[in-house]
Amino acid sequence: MEDVESQISETEELVTPEAPKSDNNRIRKKRKELQKILKQLVEEAIRADSAAQGSLDKFTRLMGDERLNQMREVIDIMKTWGQLTTIVEPKSFLYHAHLQPVLLTLLEDIVKYRDYLMLFIDQFNAENEIVDKKHHPEQTNVEENGPIHFAVQQLDTDFLTWLLNRSNTDVNLRNGLKKTALHILCERFARDTNSFTQEKVRAMIVQLLKSRADFNICCEGNKLPFALLMNTQLNESAEAMATHNAFLEQCVHLTSGAIAINSMNAISFHGDETTVRVTVELLEIVLRYHDVERFETFLNKFAITPANVRKVIRLLLHTACEEKLPRCFDRIVEHGKHEIFRVVEPDVREQPSTSSSTEITLEPCTQLVYRVELKGLPMKACEMADPHTLKKLLVMIPDLVLLNDEPLLLLTLKKAIAPESCSEYRDALLACAEALAQHDTIHINKRDKSTGNTALHLALKHGLESISAILLHKPYTFLGKLNKENKILLEYGTYAFWRTYLDQCVKECQNSKLKNSAVLDLCLDGFNATPPLQAGEHEASQSAQHRVTDTAILRKIERSKELQRLLLHPVLYTFIVVKWTQICVWNYLNLLLTASTMLFFGLCSLSTCSIDGPNVILRVLSILGAMSIAIRELLQAIILRSSYVTVDNMVDIANLVGMAVVLCLGCYGLVSSFVVICFAMQTTFLLGSLHWNNITITMYMFKTVSINFLKSFLLFLPLIGAFIYSFHLSYNQPSEQVALERNGDDSAQDSFNNFGTIWNATVKTLVMTTGEFDAASINFQSGKILLFVVFLFIAPIVILNLINGLAVNDIAKIRQDSELISISKKVMLLEQYERGIANVSFGWLQRWVPKPFFFEHKSHILVKSKERWNIGINYKKKILKERKSNKNRYLDFFRLTQYMRLERTKLDEILEIAKKN
Repeated sequence: MEDVESQISETEELVTPEAPKSDNNRIRKKRKELQKILKQLVEEAIRADSAAQGSLDKFTRLMGDERLNQMREVIDIMKTWGQLTTIVEPKSFLYHAHLQPVLLTLLEDIVKYRDYLMLFIDQFNAENEIVDKKHHPEQTNVEENGPIHFAVQQLDTDFLTWLLNRSNTDVNLRNGLKKTALHILCERFARDTNSFTQEKVRAMIVQLLKSRADFNICCEGNKLPFALLMNTQLNESAEAMATHNAFLEQCVHLTSGAIAINSMNAISFHGDETTVRVTVELLEIVLRYHDVERFETFLNKFAITPANVRKVIRLLLHTACEEKLPRCFDRIVEHGKHEIFRVVEPDVREQPSTSSSTEITLEPCTQLVYRVELKGLPMKACEMADPHTLKKLLVMIPDLVLLNDEPLLLLTLKKAIAPESCSEYRDALLACAEALAQHDTIHINKRDKSTGNTALHLALKHGLESISAILLHKPYTFLGKLNKENKILLEYGTYAFWRTYLDQCVKECQNSKLKNSAVLDLCLDGFNATPPLQAGEHEASQSAQHRVTDTAILRKIERSKELQRLLLHPVLYTFIVVKWTQICVWNYLNLLLTASTMLFFGLCSLSTCSIDGPNVILRVLSILGAMSIAIRELLQAIILRSSYVTVDNMVDIANLVGMAVVLCLGCYGLVSSFVVICFAMQTTFLLGSLHWNNITITMYMFKTVSINFLKSFLLFLPLIGAFIYSFHLSYNQPSEQVALERNGDDSAQDSFNNFGTIWNATVKTLVMTTGEFDAASINFQSGKILLFVVFLFIAPIVILNLINGLAVNDIAKIRQDSELISISKKVMLLEQYERGIANVSFGWLQRWVPKPFFFEHKSHILVKSKERWNIGINYKKKILKERKSNKNRYLDFFRLTQYMRLERTKLDEILEIAKKN
């Protein structure tokens, strides 16, 4: 049996279960079991000897089996699950119960299974059941026929008569190729020259016409059935011609009104055109032949009613879109817009929800009566590159689910950027895309399943700046959306484009209560990954979104060579300053902890190594400092996880080990010295991380020059090593002379000057490399002066000056980009911090650390002139209410964010931008 879950998904593709998951799984399991049992029982019954009465009785009893009712109940329950987010064609019970393959088996051999087939159709009212193509095993180009189509294909007059006698049978039922039973017989008559077959076909055609079958229905390819009969090639005998003409006259007599025929790609009529009976199918024929004048004439004689409106939508509106006939489309809409676009109260399951979507929704969600029939119409208008029809539909359709059943904007842009699209077609598609982008009810964040791109990804990637600008000004368009290439929206635009976008984020408040003052509003909607809670949404529904750090986009910008200078834009610069000020208190506490621990431990080490012995107070303070450092490192390990393993953190752990050794075992001067030096370096780096740019730049210079010096020195290490070897070999004295000289007072100094050991030679050579050497104490005999001159030229003159020159260049470059370097460093640290905080699983720890900016604050930063251009941040209403009721609100006076002020250079720049806007 086919995978049952694939069948279930057809029913469930709209829904998200509301019932408990265990109940849903139980219902799915029950449905699977019923499907398997019923299919097995039916197949066993029809495989038995069809002549045996017992087999038919068994099949009859099976048609009344209680398990069929259970299956109906299960299917009805599953249809009610969840909220609809798309629209699918209603399917029959046989489709959902996976019993269409049984019907197909019966219909493929009507003579053999006639009795079973009649019972089956009667039980399930399957007279008009079209067997879906997925239930045709291992067949291609399936026509998707119904019972009446199988009857005429097999020329089974008795079964056809039985079907026509049933009141619910649609004699004009169309199959997958839009062929009616009458059309199939006309094709058979034109194709089969056997006289016996033709006579039987004539009889069946007459039988269908007497049951009100209609000649004025076309199939794919715009073929008309009566034209097939007229163009049939017959024997040249007079008798055959007379018989055929009499048959045609009989067909005309049995048809009310003129009959449509086609010739030379035009439509005409057999008989008086004024007597034609105007039907939806006739109007479809006229549309497909692009006879606009005749269509308008016929349409004026036709009334759109609730009985035929579904056909009007499927056969006329869709056809007008497919044939790109905007004039006819407008006439149809004008003629029946009140019926076609009739609105009803929405299903309870279709009330808009925001728990899993950030799209804008209308409250309440409007629903059209004929949304199933209208489905796909906007997409056809886009495919045909018809902006006129598309705009008309966008105005007439208020149903959000219908409009967003397909990612219209995304698919339209994909067609527009396709290389095979000609310029005219591309321009029309872009006009459609622009109309979609401007319409507020079109969801813009739907993704391409293969690439993960949104419409905005495609627009930015292919330089469609006008459409991109429209989309970027939609509410809650998050710039950090990643596609499957792991690229965000910002990575596809140019620096100039994003600079313009950020300029447009600066606005002057129009409704400010402050008179004679300016208030500048810096909009950060594009950087907000957590839009505000909507009606009916709970905080828990956004828990996953909070794991996206506020600075993820800023970090991407900082890493991009092209976009890095965007960090200096006043909007982003102000945002980074605000976020940095939020966590500055932690930097101050860390600095205080490190400096005090260094001081206490240094004094404790001095007292421990002194004659008087260790000081108890200093020892206790040192132990407390070591414990504080250990707690700090533990919290860092919890927050940073795998990112914790860095050189700086490994040095901190080594410091803790050194402190433990000294505090436990007593005086170890060398260990204490290295620990204090490491703490001093760490204190220096922490001073450099404060919000003063000058200190940050100086610290960055120190780090950069140190790293570059080490890199350069490593390059020349083989050359320095060669000189160490040469000096040790050339200036080393024989062992007897060395022993004799060691008896003097200056034996140690001479040993060092004479490179007596490899270690002494290494240290002496490194010192000489810096230019510090005593030439008077060096022996220049036996050509040793040549070795010294070569060293003098290469090491102190060339290498040292080269390294110094590189350091000067580094410093000059750092000074030139000092502001960018400073803000980039802040972004890197902020991103590392917030990424770590987002992954913390301890609730008590999250309560103590600063929350991501947009979790508590609105996505607008205000700059107020009346308060000396102070930077103002606004809390969300819910957070503000919690803060007012919290006793700790009195501590707000000490918050650094209360005293933020925009720098003068940025203020001038932002005022200039506001003036332009």
